[in-house]
Amino acid sequence: MKKYIKVTLTIICIFILTACAKDKKIVLPQPEDIMAIEIKENTSENVKKITDKEKISKLINEIANNSKFTNYDSLSECPANIDKYIIIEFEFHGQSNTKYFSTTYLYEKRGNTYIEQPYEGIWKLNNEVFNTISNYLSE
Repeated sequence: MKKYIKVTLTIICIFILTACAKDKKIVLPQPEDIMAIEIKENTSENVKKITDKEKISKLINEIANNSKFTNYDSLSECPANIDKYIIIEFEFHGQSNTKYFSTTYLYEKRGNTYIEQPYEGIWKLNNEVFNTISNYLSE
């Protein structure tokens, strides 16, 4: 009987450890495929368009390297219960040279900053990266 209890506890521990270790990476277009990035606030008409390849590459790398999956799912087209957010729209070419658009959202909630991809997930974003992106709107 003790053997069964030990085996059961071991299986439960392994399951818990593997379930908590999920580290889903944010999916962004490759910098070389991006033609432009448009940054805007949902509460204003202020829009900033970035077409410089070096700035695009830097921004993509900063987002990818400074975001950590929160284990929360995104269940709608835009952030739920968030009044003010930043919209980042990536314009890029796919494999067949077709033009595509991908949208992500940045927002602050309870002192933390987040990036959300509709129906993909929510990642915690480094505050410095959030501020860098916010500053593009004031340039």
